Amino acid sequence: MTDPLIRRVYLDDVLACPCGRRRRVVADIGQRAQREAIVALLTHLGIPTEAPPIARARDPSFDAA
Repeated sequence: MTDPLIRRVYLDDVLACPCGRRRRVVADIGQRAQREAIVALLTHLGIPTEAPPIARARDPSFDAA
């Protein structure tokens, strides 16, 4: 049931593995503890838990050179 829903949202087969096998969903994080679970997972993996600051828009004539 989850595979068709994920495919529909991302318009791609995100469960297809480069090795030719299929990935599988191992957990579905519920709405109640969603933030705490995600923060715990990202912290465990050493990934920042806050989004980076949004950069200001540049003038289209900005020359990067």
